[in-house]
Amino acid sequence: MKNPFSYSEFVTGDAFCNRESEQKDLIYFAQNSQNVLLYSHRRMGKTSLVQQVIHRLEKSKPKIGCVYIDLYGSLGEKDFIDAVLSGIAQIETKIESILKKIGSLKLSVSVDPVTGQPSLSASMVPKEMPEYLEKVLNTLAAFSEKQKLLVVLDEFQEIAKYAEKGFEKRLRKVIQHHRNISYIFSGSQKHLLIEMFDHIRSLSE
Repeated sequence: MKNPFSYSEFVTGDAFCNRESEQKDLIYFAQNSQNVLLYSHRRMGKTSLVQQVIHRLEKSKPKIGCVYIDLYGSLGEKDFIDAVLSGIAQIETKIESILKKIGSLKLSVSVDPVTGQPSLSASMVPKEMPEYLEKVLNTLAAFSEKQKLLVVLDEFQEIAKYAEKGFEKRLRKVIQHHRNISYIFSGSQKHLLIEMFDHIRSLSE
């Protein structure tokens, strides 16, 4: 008999089992532009859960645009910016439209051989990264002016390893003004996530 459970990749649709209460909660938060901290051990189905929620939201009316950003393995602010840029390409396939909203930012474009999705990378020097981080995040806000967005930042605890000073504070400073976006901060290292969010909260108080 074939094992019906999958442990090596996320599942959606008929292969996804239950979690109905969690799905309803996340859909409610997305519809009301509320942010969520989601954590569990690895391989416990976090990604499958958020992908199932994305699948349902994309069919909902009014439709909510969904951006899934995997931060696993990201090493610093530059990787984060590139990951967000590639996430934006999930809701806007016309690179010209992205460039128009971002403004003066040089981009290189490639295609992910696995997903077939465009992958964007910014060209910048280190001193420009804080400025471009704000530009890229506010590009998400620009898209949300016409349509509500759900933005999933998976393996969010990776940013705790970034060497750039004040990254968490700068990130918080920008996204706290986004009114039409629901952010899901998802991760597998509970102590790091709680420590990060306690630190971010203390910075904003």
